[in-house]
Amino acid sequence: MRIRVFFFLLLFSYCLILFRSPSSYAWDNHATLTYFSLLQKYSLKAPLLPAESLERFLIKEKNSLVNWLEQEEDWLQKNLKNYPPVPEIIKFKAKNKAHASDGEQLIKDFLYAIRINPHMPLPLYSYVTLDRPRNPGRTTIPLSKVSLLTFDIPNLPFEELKEGEVVSALEVVSSASDEPDYGMDIGLFSNNDQNDFNKLYAFGDNPFGSSDNPYASQAPFHLGYFHEKNHKLQTLPLVQRNFSEYRIHLFSGLAKLAAELGHPYWAFRFAGWALHYLQDLNQPYHASLFPGASAKDIDEFVPLFKKTTNQHVIVENYQYNIFVNLISEGNFQHPLILALQNVLQNGGGENDSPYRKYPIESWARLLVSSESSASAKELYNILREAFPSKYIDDPNYTFSFGPSEFDTYTYLQQNNESIKQRLDEFFISRFKQLGDLNREFLEQLSIKY
Repeated sequence: MRIRVFFFLLLFSYCLILFRSPSSYAWDNHATLTYFSLLQKYSLKAPLLPAESLERFLIKEKNSLVNWLEQEEDWLQKNLKNYPPVPEIIKFKAKNKAHASDGEQLIKDFLYAIRINPHMPLPLYSYVTLDRPRNPGRTTIPLSKVSLLTFDIPNLPFEELKEGEVVSALEVVSSASDEPDYGMDIGLFSNNDQNDFNKLYAFGDNPFGSSDNPYASQAPFHLGYFHEKNHKLQTLPLVQRNFSEYRIHLFSGLAKLAAELGHPYWAFRFAGWALHYLQDLNQPYHASLFPGASAKDIDEFVPLFKKTTNQHVIVENYQYNIFVNLISEGNFQHPLILALQNVLQNGGGENDSPYRKYPIESWARLLVSSESSASAKELYNILREAFPSKYIDDPNYTFSFGPSEFDTYTYLQQNNESIKQRLDEFFISRFKQLGDLNREFLEQLSIKY
């Protein structure tokens, strides 16, 4: 018991470091990755569909959602280990006549039932990726009208969509794939700061500890350490209890339902939400707790946590700067972007995609996290060769993500082109799998419009 408590306290310390800034997202700016990976399948010109508010969707389909959510709950309880059932008090009961035409109450009831932060604004909006011009006919909306959190997103502000406005499916799904990082999963645990919903959600205490740091409170929904082999790590609360599979199944199911009921906008928006969690698990540091660590290293928890955190942030710093540089240069034929689209000359086809062999509910554990976890040690070894040791192996150094921090992309470009090529090749492999994942996910959903 004493060892278990010690592990828990150390993991809590790790969470305070790892989630000290928004850079702890798996891939920085999901919208850009989703956009480029789907650009060959969809375009900004077609398919087009009418934007629809959540209120309008719920008022029209409240009865169907009541029935579907009951069936979903039954599946989740039977199939997901350590799944905490939705308490009866917050189940969606929109058949109640008092709520039949009350849009605000319906939205609140629905957000409680799917157990996301009920203060999420969820407006009609579009994120404008760096490579395309703004729509002069749209007004802009600030980050605060879309997100509960404040952080840097390239190319703000967002563009506002009007009810019924025609918008491309590509805009909807790519914008939505970034949305879970805007506060959807913060403050949901019973030991987070007192709010009006966390005690009702029944997620229990945060496996990361009692920190009210928002990035720590969302962590168990965005990680999936399903393949840890070390017996000490297997006992950690975070390894045993995470909720990424729950989110993926819930939101992909809602996407299918919305499509079947004739609501393509919400079909693609829910699909983007589900994709976010799958994409998170494609990042090796979200699927492997300590890449490259030996059994001896694991006994030295505090320095190991700190070093791993720096490595994690460096990966995201590099990926972020790759796309800022490539897009600003207009270099859309770079192998990293082509990998997302699977149009590399040696990239092969998608006819043999492993995702076609399994249902979506098995992807997170069986395919996505398995592949990224297996590649984590290779990434760690490249990072050790690529950057000065203080950034990778010094537990006394804290790597931040701010603009004044060390620019990993420029450093390799100027100092070590051969290692940069190796790191790029690693990202090409990850991005090819990510692009395949995104396209096959939408293919299996078969959203009609």
